[in-house]
Amino acid sequence: GYDASGYAATMAYDERPIEPAIASFAAARALSADLLATLTAAQWARQGSHAEYGPYGVETWLEKNGNHVANHCNQIAAVRAALGKPAS
Repeated sequence: GYDASGYAATMAYDERPIEPAIASFAAARALSADLLATLTAAQWARQGSHAEYGPYGVETWLEKNGNHVANHCNQIAAVRAALGKPAS
């Protein structure tokens, strides 16, 4: 399985500045928003199949990605607070 704590320790996230990560995150979200804005109704309605989740379309991706992002933001805030660093 995926070891999030081990990955974070290996990447030394606690020693890296947060600003480049925030800029990268913002750029990825901006690109996603631009792509979503260009979808036709047919593209928006299109469904694929995900190995774990079954039928998977744009709205499912948005729901799961939105929750995923919120979870990471909460994790980052908790870790930074534990390290005595500001939230952003």
